[in-house]
Amino acid sequence: MKFTAIALALCATTTVTARRFFVWEHSGWSGQSWIEDRPNDGRCWDMGDHGRKASSISDHQSTGTCTVFFNQRGCTGASWSNKGFAKTVPSFLNDNIWSYRNCQ
Repeated sequence: MKFTAIALALCATTTVTARRFFVWEHSGWSGQSWIEDRPNDGRCWDMGDHGRKASSISDHQSTGTCTVFFNQRGCTGASWSNKGFAKTVPSFLNDNIWSYRNCQ
């Protein structure tokens, strides 16, 4: 019984602390998409060597978690905070999302 309770608590913690969302190539959640799935911590995450061509974002789990997106690697440059779903992104990020981190 004790093991089951501990296992359930760990699973619940894992679910809460994961950050998963999709970035979509075109506005309105259309075109090719990429999934970003990272721990829910304060680290900066780069989106690969060439950034991500993305014009909209959807929160995979509808949790409304807050994420800050940057137009340069290393979570630098102009930024935009998003919570949940975004049919479009600001023009300075459109087709040029390079990194992100969880809102603090």
